[in-house]
Amino acid sequence: PLSGIPTREAMAAVLEGSANPDRSKSLSAVIASSAVASMADLAAENHMERSVVKYIAALAAATRASESTRIGVSTRGALAMRVWAAAQGRPYVIPDDVRMLAQVVWAHRLVMDPDAEFAGATPSGVISEALDVVPVPTVQK
Repeated sequence: PLSGIPTREAMAAVLEGSANPDRSKSLSAVIASSAVASMADLAAENHMERSVVKYIAALAAATRASESTRIGVSTRGALAMRVWAAAQGRPYVIPDDVRMLAQVVWAHRLVMDPDAEFAGATPSGVISEALDVVPVPTVQK
């Protein structure tokens, strides 16, 4: 079977359950909502030097300026970069965090130009190009 296509049994189960308007009532919590709120607060409190903020903005702008995209990384997409440092227990974001996450966080956010995509352009390629072109900020000592 094709990857991502459910089996007939799985599809039948989804179709049977679709008549139930609120299936969320049958789910049990995996994590408390207060824990989710605490994690969001932790990420929001992570410090980002101005140079890192400008780096993220420049990378996002580079994806928007690419001739291969119709829509590049938005401001909302750029905000997602704070999360990795918090998950690592670090109260600040560094350029390496941004470089590590760019492909994973941004690839699905790009809308490619159909002609460019037909010619072989990919979201990954657009992000790689931005990472190659935009200078990485360095720490001033």
